[in-house]
Amino acid sequence: MIVPPQDRAGLVMDSCGVAPPVPREAGVLRPATATASCDGEPIVLGELAPGAWSTVLDVGLPVGSRCEVTLDGERIELPDLLPWPDLESSLGGLSWTPAGGDELRVVVPLPSGDLATCRLSDDGRGPKPRHLARHTAFATRQAYALARTEAGRIGVSVASGIWLRRGRTTTEP
Repeated sequence: MIVPPQDRAGLVMDSCGVAPPVPREAGVLRPATATASCDGEPIVLGELAPGAWSTVLDVGLPVGSRCEVTLDGERIELPDLLPWPDLESSLGGLSWTPAGGDELRVVVPLPSGDLATCRLSDDGRGPKPRHLARHTAFATRQAYALARTEAGRIGVSVASGIWLRRGRTTTEP
């Protein structure tokens, strides 16, 4: 495992901010080939941009699922899937049940195109984006690891998340 950097995505841990999203086309990703599986079952990946993929699952993966990716022929084991955050919003901020994640993020897409984001320690309490009460948001619990490959070490993460509407859960993970 690795310790998440204090400053990530322009935010220090346990803080919130508003910034424009970083476009996938900004050249930060390199072209690659990838496959994935979870608990031995293949996952169908759709390429979003060179070096970025997505998938849609009919049913969410169970907590503790073991997934792996093969990136340019090299197999990389990912951290176990943690439970999605059970967020509750109040005047004092956000609260949830800690689950040993390295980071919890709450992201609110704003009508301006910017993202209001909080980056939080998975300790059960934290601030909330001030826009959360008026907009739909997405909350994720993240687990990080440092994988060794022939080309060196590569940071990987696994996220489990849930949609929120005005600070309340709207769907299953």
